[in-house]
Amino acid sequence: MSESTQLRHAVEMMHEGEHEEHGEHIHLPGPSIWPVVLAVGIFLIAMGLVAHLAFAGAGFVIVLVGVAGWIYETRAQALDVEGLENPHWVHSVLFQYMAEKEPDVARPGGLRGLIDQHLVALKSVPGCIDQQVLRTANHEGPVQVIVSSTWKDADALADYEESEASLEALVQESDVIVQTSLQVYDLQEAG
Repeated sequence: MSESTQLRHAVEMMHEGEHEEHGEHIHLPGPSIWPVVLAVGIFLIAMGLVAHLAFAGAGFVIVLVGVAGWIYETRAQALDVEGLENPHWVHSVLFQYMAEKEPDVARPGGLRGLIDQHLVALKSVPGCIDQQVLRTANHEGPVQVIVSSTWKDADALADYEESEASLEALVQESDVIVQTSLQVYDLQEAG
């Protein structure tokens, strides 16, 4: 093995060891047009100082646009990376009931009251970020309902699902829903 190959191999080994030592991921920003826009703006400012102030004015505007664009792009990329590193989980319970059973659903102690109580209790559960209830506005036929809750991580969602007080258990016990309509989904937010 030649001396230059040995040296290259030694440098590569040292370099790999440094990355393992730090144990952190280095995120480099993607390619951007904004540095080029800034360079054009700065060039026009310099030309304006030598030739005509109109060039300097145009260059100043281009520099401002370039700085704003670059900052916006960098912040958007940072949010995208953060969203990918910390995705939320969404737990959705879907079911339907017949519109004719609306009085039973709306009565005190009915299905709507049970869901409302459950959502209030969820606010105090660690890891639960948000809840939402959606329903179709049908006055006849099947009414579809989606109850979703957003969780900060998979562990918090798993703890909730293992509890006796999960929404599926409450809904299954209800006599107003179409039993074959109950569906439960655990979804991870896409970045």
